[in-house]
Formats: sequence, structure tokens, C-alpha cells
Amino acid sequence: MQNAPHKVFCFLNPLSCDGLSVRKWPAIERIFEELCIDCELVSFEGDLRVAAERVLKGLKSPGNATFAGVGGDGTHCAIINGMMNFKSANPHAELPFYSVIPLGTGNNIAKSFRLSRGDGFFSSELRRTVAGTVHGAEFKVDLGRMNGTCFLDAFTAGVDAHILAGRNRDRGRLGGIPLVGPLFRGYPLYVLNVLKSLGRCKHLECRVETDGSLFYEGGLFNVIFNNTRIYAGEFDPTYHAMANDGFLDMALHTGRRDYVLSYLFSYRQIPRKFRRILRRSRKTVPNARIKSAVVSFSKKIPGQLDGEETEPSDKYMIEILPRAITLKIPVEPA
Repeated sequence: MQNAPHKVFCFLNPLSCDGLSVRKWPAIERIFEELCIDCELVSFEGDLRVAAERVLKGLKSPGNATFAGVGGDGTHCAIINGMMNFKSANPHAELPFYSVIPLGTGNNIAKSFRLSRGDGFFSSELRRTVAGTVHGAEFKVDLGRMNGTCFLDAFTAGVDAHILAGRNRDRGRLGGIPLVGPLFRGYPLYVLNVLKSLGRCKHLECRVETDGSLFYEGGLFNVIFNNTRIYAGEFDPTYHAMANDGFLDMALHTGRRDYVLSYLFSYRQIPRKFRRILRRSRKTVPNARIKSAVVSFSKKIPGQLDGEETEPSDKYMIEILPRAITLKIPVEPA
């Protein structure tokens, strides 16, 4: 394998991120041209898994290419699932590198690797990210898999998925209203649904098995399986999560109070030492590092996977795929 892939395929869905990816693309393309990096735009209005598989089937040398997702966590998840579907059908095939060009709302994956979508007054994060698609360090990362679908950041079932579903419904209803729609995008609409869901949701009877043994049985309000560290934009709920350690980090919230305190204590702008002290003061089910888990609920509930809704289920099977893909991560300062 050569040290530097010679071509970058940039994938974006023009309908995602309220069209931000399309609006930003000319600036991104100029940086590729300035850096003399050969790139090709793959714009696809639909499931980017399909687009990723199509490109892979036509590549003669995948090891000399990078797939770059231009968008948020859902965009990256879709492309990576396309890559893994191709790998499943072609076990001996080589996969391209993967790079993150963050343009979403939460950008959990990007933030976990200290990547930003913004350009500062004194530096260009966008230029740094684009350069990293070819000149970045190679970093093998794990993937999680839930009921057959892969995730790079996290899978959640419970109140967090309820919040996401409510946010999506409200965005659909309010998005087209003049003056009102723009006010209820991004975090304001998300916070509104946090408040609504905290009032409506109740814990469900649940059984959690980890690595073949019973870990917890009883009422459960929310469960998070983290692969990368940052979750919900500004939180670090599993504290020790690392994307290349061969484990997923699980956090259980048994009730409303436990859920709220967990988020308050994991806000990543609080100094790390203070967060450690606050975490120790919680008297609840401990977090765990796992390779596999089976979570069974008393009824079907929706989940969320890398910021996207999943089909409701009463049983979720989660596992780790160690060192499944190789990221290209920028290492030079902006």
C-alpha cells in the first residue's frame, strides 16, 4: 500500500444538513485544487451506502483512495456502512481510507478526533481537514454493529432516541413555516424536545446481557453504547471511550434523575478532574466496557444510531468490530 492515496472521493447528500454541504462544497473544492489533491464529488440524493458501494465496485485500487464524507455523523455512518457491505460481499477486497469533513449539527465523530467544521480568524480548520484526507496519519478504528448495521460513534435506545424522533417530527412540521422554521433548527429544537421527552418518557423493564453474562435487569430509562468519546455534541458520557481499544463503552440510566445527573456530570466543558469527582458521587449502575451485548425491552422502542433513527425493536444485539476501517486524520496544526 502506498503511503498517500492518490484520489479522494467526496460524498455528500445535497438534502442533508439543510443544504449546508452543497453551499460549502465550492470552498472545499478550491482547497483541494490549491493543495493539488485529485478529488471527485459524488453527490447523491438518497442512501449514501448505495453510492459508496457503486464507487467501490468500479475502483481498481481501493488502497490508493480515500472516501471523505462531507456532512454530519449520519453521512459518515451511511458511507461506512456501504464500505462494510462491500467488504462483506468481497471478504478479500481492500477498503479505501476514510476521512471526516464535518458539516453536521452535532459532529460527534469529528469532535472526538478534535476536528472542527469552522474556520477561525487565525487558522483554517477546513484546510487542515482537507489536507488530512491525503497527508493525515493512518488510524485504525473499531466499529460497533447493532442488529447488523455498523456505527462509528454510538448507538442509543431509550429517551435519547425519543428526543431525536420528536426533533425530526417538529422539524418537518415547522421547517416550512416562514420566519418560524429557521428559529427551530439545530440545538434550539433539540433542547425543546429534551424538555418534552423528560416529561413524557418513563423507564421500561429491561434485561442487559454483556459478553454472555447478565449485567442488569430492571427499569431502564436510557442506554448508550459509545465507540468514540463525544456524544450529543457536548457530552462525554462514558469517559473512557476510545475508538481503537477493541471495546464499546456502555452507560445505563435507570431513571429520570440518574439520566439528568449523568448529562450534567459529563458536560465536556467542565474540567476533567471535576467531572471525575462528580461521577464518583453518583450511586447508580456502573458503566462497562464490553465486546458484545444483548438489550431486551418489554416492548418495541426506537433507537438512534450515529444520530439517525432506527426501526423500533424490543431486542438489540450489539457487538464490536475491532480495527475495521482506517481513518486519515490530520495531525498538523491549523
